[in-house]
Amino acid sequence: MKKFLIAPAFAAIALAGCAPEAEDKVEDAYDQQADNMEMQADTMEDAGNEAGADAMEEGADAMEEKGEAMGDAVEDGKMDASKAMPDG
Repeated sequence: MKKFLIAPAFAAIALAGCAPEAEDKVEDAYDQQADNMEMQADTMEDAGNEAGADAMEEGADAMEEKGEAMGDAVEDGKMDASKAMPDG
Protein backbone atom coordinates (compact mmCIF):
# COMPACT_ATOMS: atom_id res chain seq x y z
CA MET A 1 0.00 0.00 0.00
CA LYS A 2 2.88 2.38 0.73
CA LYS A 3 4.07 2.12 -2.87
CA PHE A 4 0.74 3.41 -4.08
CA LEU A 5 0.97 6.46 -1.83
CA ILE A 6 4.60 7.26 -2.58
CA ALA A 7 4.35 7.18 -6.38
CA PRO A 8 1.70 9.96 -6.59
CA ALA A 9 3.76 12.07 -4.19
CA PHE A 10 6.82 11.78 -6.42
CA ALA A 11 4.72 12.62 -9.47
CA ALA A 12 3.35 15.75 -7.76
CA ILE A 13 6.86 16.86 -6.83
CA ALA A 14 8.09 16.29 -10.38
CA LEU A 15 5.23 18.30 -11.86
CA ALA A 16 5.71 21.11 -9.37
CA GLY A 17 9.33 21.34 -10.45
CA CYS A 18 8.36 21.89 -14.09
CA ALA A 19 6.30 25.04 -13.60
CA PRO A 20 9.14 27.40 -12.62
CA GLU A 21 11.26 26.11 -15.49
CA ALA A 22 8.49 26.76 -18.01
CA GLU A 23 7.87 30.18 -16.48
CA ASP A 24 11.57 31.03 -16.79
CA LYS A 25 11.66 29.94 -20.43
CA VAL A 26 8.71 32.19 -21.25
CA GLU A 27 10.19 35.18 -19.42
CA ASP A 28 13.59 34.60 -21.04
CA ALA A 29 12.02 34.56 -24.51
CA TYR A 30 10.36 37.92 -23.89
CA ASP A 31 13.55 39.32 -22.36
CA GLN A 32 15.49 38.27 -25.46
CA GLN A 33 13.04 40.11 -27.70
CA ALA A 34 13.25 43.15 -25.43
CA ASP A 35 17.05 43.05 -25.62
CA ASN A 36 16.87 42.93 -29.42
CA MET A 37 14.54 45.92 -29.40
CA GLU A 38 16.93 47.83 -27.14
CA MET A 39 19.79 47.13 -29.57
CA GLN A 40 17.62 48.46 -32.39
CA ALA A 41 16.88 51.54 -30.29
CA ASP A 42 20.62 52.10 -29.81
CA THR A 43 21.14 51.87 -33.57
CA MET A 44 18.31 54.34 -34.19
CA GLU A 45 19.74 56.72 -31.62
CA ASP A 46 23.19 56.50 -33.21
CA ALA A 47 21.58 57.35 -36.55
CA GLY A 48 19.94 60.43 -35.03
CA ASN A 49 16.42 59.04 -34.86
CA GLU A 50 15.65 59.98 -31.24
CA ALA A 51 11.88 59.63 -31.59
CA GLY A 52 12.17 56.17 -33.09
CA ALA A 53 14.67 55.15 -30.43
CA ASP A 54 12.38 56.33 -27.65
CA ALA A 55 9.44 54.46 -29.12
CA MET A 56 11.54 51.30 -29.50
CA GLU A 57 12.71 51.54 -25.87
CA GLU A 58 9.12 51.93 -24.70
CA GLY A 59 8.24 48.85 -26.73
CA ALA A 60 11.11 46.95 -25.11
CA ASP A 61 9.85 47.91 -21.65
CA ALA A 62 6.35 46.75 -22.58
CA MET A 63 7.78 43.48 -23.90
CA GLU A 64 9.55 42.82 -20.58
CA GLU A 65 6.35 43.56 -18.63
CA LYS A 66 4.36 41.24 -20.87
CA GLY A 67 6.96 38.53 -20.33
CA GLU A 68 6.56 38.81 -16.58
CA ALA A 69 2.78 38.62 -16.87
CA MET A 70 2.92 35.63 -19.21
CA GLY A 71 5.45 33.89 -16.98
CA ASP A 72 3.19 34.42 -13.98
CA ALA A 73 0.22 33.02 -15.93
CA VAL A 74 2.24 29.90 -16.77
CA GLU A 75 3.39 29.52 -13.18
CA ASP A 76 -0.20 29.86 -11.91
CA GLY A 77 -1.42 27.26 -14.41
CA LYS A 78 -3.64 29.76 -16.23
CA MET A 79 -1.80 29.37 -19.54
CA ASP A 80 0.23 26.70 -21.27
CA ALA A 81 3.85 27.71 -21.85
CA SER A 82 3.61 27.01 -25.59
CA LYS A 83 0.77 29.53 -25.91
CA ALA A 84 2.53 32.10 -23.70
CA MET A 85 5.66 32.31 -25.84
CA PRO A 86 6.11 35.52 -27.87
CA ASP A 87 5.47 35.57 -31.60
CA GLY A 88 8.45 35.68 -33.89
